[in-house]
Amino acid sequence: MKITKQQLKQVIREELEGILNEEGPPAVVDTRVTTRSAARAPDKRTVMRAQAALGITRDGVYDKLTQKAVMNFQRDIGLDPDGMLNDQTLSALMGK
Repeated sequence: MKITKQQLKQVIREELEGILNEEGPPAVVDTRVTTRSAARAPDKRTVMRAQAALGITRDGVYDKLTQKAVMNFQRDIGLDPDGMLNDQTLSALMGK
C-alpha cells in the first residue's frame, strides 16, 4: 500500500498531537545529573516544553545540557541557579 506525502504528514501530525496531549511517563533523567534534580524531575512533556522555551533540543531528557540551560536561565532572571524545573522556574520559562 502506497501513501501520499499528505497522508504521511497527517499520520505524523496525529502522532505528535497524541504525544503532546498526554502527561506521559516521568522524564528520562540522565544519571550524571544530581540525585536532587532526578528526584524532582517533572514529566517528559514538561521537560520538552522547558527545552523548547530554552531553545535546546526537545528530547524530553533532563540531562546535563538541560540542567545547564536551566541554571543559566535562572541566573539571568535572578533566581537561585539550582537547575531545578520548579514552579517558579517553569512559570518564568512559560511567561506566566
